This record gives sequence, structure tokens and C-alpha cells, in this order.
Amino acid sequence: MMLRVVARNSATESENRIHCDEVAAQYGFRGGLVPGVTVYGYLMRALAERPRSARVRLLKPVFDGDELVISGEGSSLTATREGEPCAVLTIGNSELGFAPIPEVSLPDRAARPLATAATIVPGTVLGTFRKQLEDGEPDTLLNLANLALIENFVLNPWLHVSSEIDYGSIATAGDEVAVYSRIHDRFEKKGRDFVVLDVVLANGVQHLQSLRHTAIYRLA
Repeated sequence: MMLRVVARNSATESENRIHCDEVAAQYGFRGGLVPGVTVYGYLMRALAERPRSARVRLLKPVFDGDELVISGEGSSLTATREGEPCAVLTIGNSELGFAPIPEVSLPDRAARPLATAATIVPGTVLGTFRKQLEDGEPDTLLNLANLALIENFVLNPWLHVSSEIDYGSIATAGDEVAVYSRIHDRFEKKGRDFVVLDVVLANGVQHLQSLRHTAIYRLA
């Protein structure tokens, strides 16, 4: 199979300024980055049916106007730009199986701490929040894992790099989704600081998704 998509950056006004041309240029990029969740959404479009579980890895930045070719066979799909792999979606059957995440109060927005090695502490349960969905698209749901960081921390420009997803019930427009999250890990690699979140999305008593979400919260 093959699908061609022209990537669009719909996040230029996001609190994450890596999606803004001027700020992204300061980090050596040629423009604002198309959100990783958007690229994941393009990959999911190519599936005939929703999988039980999947992992998306974001390998290279994608920019507004890039033509992506999504192709693959069996359990793996790859999005390429001019033959260069930018993202890979791998279908699996495993379950994350992490411990339940309790509900705790969200910090006042003005009191959110800066994301640093001192505040990104493995095992910390983050504040729970709820969002009403405008749609039930895959990228909309995955973006709630990004919001778990934004709602709990002040962040400098940052990058989403991968997510493991176990799918549950199907979400629809108008659903109010509760987002529970906990810091699973923090580590440094090649001079950059990474955070790994465990996230659970629920609609009332229905489990929608469990996620293990990895981001670089300090680029340089």
C-alpha cells in the first residue's frame, strides 16, 4: 500500500514554541516542526483497522509542506520524505500493563514548576485534568499525553520522540476525557534530557488508551 500526504503544521501558536519558525531556527531547524502527533495521525490513516497496540517512533523532523509517502507491509508502516524515513509505526499485540495511576490535583497554572532534573522525578504522579474532545481522531487523543506535560510543567521548546499505545474503547466527539499521568523515567542522552510518561485516558468508566510517551524536554 502507499499513501501520499502533504504535511501541515497546525501548531504554530502552541505553547511549545518548537512549532514556531523563528524559535525552531534557533535550534538549527529550517522551520517550525509539524507535531509528532500529527505525523502519527498520517500513519494511522493508512491502516485498514485500528490495531490492539502500536508504537510510533519519530526519526526526523517534518516541516510544513513536506510530502510524505507512507508505505509498508505486514506490521510496519514508514513515512518517508524524498526516500528518507521520518517516522515508523509498528503494530503489536503486547500490553503495557503499568500500575494504576491515581487522581491528584492539577497545579495552579501560574505555579507550574520549570521542567528540570530536579522536578522531573520518576514515580511522581502528575496532576489529573479533563478535556472535551472535538473529535475522536488518533492524533487528538495522543496529544493529550503532550498536554499532560504542558499542564504540569513550564517547558522550554521540546520534542515528542516516541509513543507506545494500547487501544481500548473508541472515543467520539464530545467525550470528556480524564488524563492520568505519572513520570516513568528520566534520562540524558547525547546532551539532551528525556522524560518518559505513563498516561491513561478514560471516558467515565471506559478505558480509552494507555500510553508510554517519550519526549526531549531539554534540547540543548
